[in-house]
Amino acid sequence: MLRGTIATILQADLPVIPVIWYQHTTTYSARISNVSIDPLELSYRIDQMQWTGRD
Repeated sequence: MLRGTIATILQADLPVIPVIWYQHTTTYSARISNVSIDPLELSYRIDQMQWTGRD
């Protein structure tokens, strides 16, 4: 009980320090519109992409 209380106080008072990061790179054609990146990589949202009609 005391240990949990101490951990809760420390976690609330300490700043967030990132220890890892990830770079998400996406390439797409100018002929496709509505391209968006899902930072959690749960979906590529292909159903939202559309052809622009440009050649």
